[in-house]
Amino acid sequence: MADRKKITLPDLFKKMNDGVPVTMITCYDYAMAYLVEKAGVDMVLTGDSLGMTMLGYEGTLPVTMDDMIRHTAAVRRGSPTSWLIGDMPYMSYQPSDETAVRNAGRFMAETGCDSVKLEGGRQMASRVKAIAEAGIPVMGHLGLTPQSVSALGGFKVQGKGAEQAARIVEDAKILEEAGAFSILFEMIPDRAILANSVADASRKQALGVLGRPNFVLAFNTISGQVNRVGNDGTIGRFGWKAQNKSLLIFSGEAYNVEMGITNEAFPTERDETPGCQFKAVPNDVHNLAATKPLDAISAIEKFSFFMRFLAAPVPSADTPGGAAPAPARTGGDDAPVKTVRRDEPKVGRNDPCPCGSGKKYKKCHGAQA
Repeated sequence: MADRKKITLPDLFKKMNDGVPVTMITCYDYAMAYLVEKAGVDMVLTGDSLGMTMLGYEGTLPVTMDDMIRHTAAVRRGSPTSWLIGDMPYMSYQPSDETAVRNAGRFMAETGCDSVKLEGGRQMASRVKAIAEAGIPVMGHLGLTPQSVSALGGFKVQGKGAEQAARIVEDAKILEEAGAFSILFEMIPDRAILANSVADASRKQALGVLGRPNFVLAFNTISGQVNRVGNDGTIGRFGWKAQNKSLLIFSGEAYNVEMGITNEAFPTERDETPGCQFKAVPNDVHNLAATKPLDAISAIEKFSFFMRFLAAPVPSADTPGGAAPAPARTGGDDAPVKTVRRDEPKVGRNDPCPCGSGKKYKKCHGAQA
């Protein structure tokens, strides 16, 4: 692509106000950052998830400030014009506001990044405020926060229940008031994102924040492909056999490939005709101005809901193949089979009843059986 000017925060807000999607991706090294720069991506996050994708750790907790500075600086060299976000690692901001400001300042000075990101809701509001007041743009992070994965019980979707979803929305408002310029939501239901988008809309308009939810993608360090691809060699939520990370990705790809409808999951047109004009805004997007919930979500989401509705129900115990397996026979395969022997002779239905009434068994005690 042609040389572009450096992306600034006003540029990002102008795009959002004009209804133009802001592109964002996660990147960890110079080689991938070079490709990201050539693609013209607006925002780049160097996340502490590099502990798992690049350093081989099982989580993000072992990642240090030195690790983050080394990788973020490499990404800056590869993508000099994007808006670069440095992810503050575990215990680089949690202890105190002073620690948070000091490490955020070190991040900016030693890497050349444009902003920093930290995890947590209302409990981190003072950290966000302190960093923002120091003149450093800060991004919040809600939903699944990997640095708190032990407290969350693992890498699980957050905000499924109404109470938990409401708390995420409240935390987003608190971080916004503390000075966060944006918030990254990880592994939460779409309804929680939409609820936050419409919550306190007048205040967002006054602040010039009028954007819509966007997807944040992460590079697959093995295949070098973007993780929106369904069959890129990685295993998603629906497993290897499904070949797609989610029904939403399947829906988005089907709309794009089969019908030529661009969407927020697949915004690029597949038509290779030289005269085909690229459309900056995808055809199928969220409609946050809608007054009804069903009108707010995109068509690919409605299609994914429809596919979930068509899913086969779980077989009950009365359904052939659905019952629990019979208990295994004890004693091993070579154990002898025992013959059931009756202590008394079997009484037929037309035999005299053993009670001595003179009636047939079926007319006497057999009728009561």
